[in-house]
Amino acid sequence: MPEELESFCTIAAKKYYAASLPGLEGRRILVVDDDYYAAQATAEELSARGANVVGPVSNLSDAMDIAGRDLDSDGALLDINLDGQMVYPVAGFLKMHGIPFAFLTGYEERVLPPAFRSSPLFAKPANWTVIASKMPCRGKRPSESGAGLQPL
Repeated sequence: MPEELESFCTIAAKKYYAASLPGLEGRRILVVDDDYYAAQATAEELSARGANVVGPVSNLSDAMDIAGRDLDSDGALLDINLDGQMVYPVAGFLKMHGIPFAFLTGYEERVLPPAFRSSPLFAKPANWTVIASKMPCRGKRPSESGAGLQPL
């Protein structure tokens, strides 16, 4: 009985907490990260904030495949290094198709190619309050995302 009560309280707390968090409710967010635990934590945090997570995916090939099939995503969070392969082809594809994205990585901004330096970069370990408020997504005004993106 105590386990059931604890489970019920956990579910109720998550629903209450998610309802009070801004920015990502109902958004479809692609998660690309090769670290299983980091990817799962990202997916859980996004879900807790009301986002619908696409993925997570851990390699460049799968990320390109999903990005190519799912042009309805509202945004993406990308780790820069996917087991030795850089995520820049995915970032370029998303940019060409007007899908906003941000990097969530341990790398510094200076490693980004010039074409992606205007994209938000969130440092690991993640500050989810900042990410939720500044994550670029379709339909958000530039002042909301903090990234200067135009609504589609």
